[in-house]
Amino acid sequence: MKTNKKLKVLYFFVVFLFIFLLSYFFNLPRGDEIWSYGFAHNFVSGLVPYRDYNLTPMPFTVFLLGFFIKIFGHHFYVSVILSSLIITSVIFIGYSLVGKRAVVFGFMLLLFNYYTYNLLCLLLMFLILYIVVKHNDCNYKDVLIGFIVGLIFITKQSIGVCLFVPMFFYSKNKLKSICCFMLPFLFTTIYLVYNRAFYSFFD
Repeated sequence: MKTNKKLKVLYFFVVFLFIFLLSYFFNLPRGDEIWSYGFAHNFVSGLVPYRDYNLTPMPFTVFLLGFFIKIFGHHFYVSVILSSLIITSVIFIGYSLVGKRAVVFGFMLLLFNYYTYNLLCLLLMFLILYIVVKHNDCNYKDVLIGFIVGLIFITKQSIGVCLFVPMFFYSKNKLKSICCFMLPFLFTTIYLVYNRAFYSFFD
């Protein structure tokens, strides 16, 4: 069992390294990826989203990349590290769901290996699929899915709102699902209110 886990970790690292090197040397930075890095750079530098610089979607994409910048430093390759981790995770989750066909899908994703809210939403949606397919009888399924949909909402509002409807419809414990859905937005709201940016966010 331990050997099997070690092999999975090794496979994950090899796939991640392959995707990172391929993206770092052959993908030119573009559009939303540059904006995402710039927003995260501003955040880590002490600027507050919406108050000090304009941001259209919700800020989870900025917060997550900012966390990685804190660890690895103010370098653009940090964005490539995060996007490569996301794509590698999507491939491995997909493999557990549909087998080898996920590898083909994974290679298609290499064409879009740019850290944006769309890529992050894709990973979170794959996590929901994994829970529904592999852990449908889990006692905490509604809690986990509610929280993940909440994360999607603070990543991209429109996608989060669309996923809220099926989450609510299929949930066996709707109150728990709604509460867990609201948690990410609650913490985001507290951050924005504390930094006097909540009005700017709505504006």
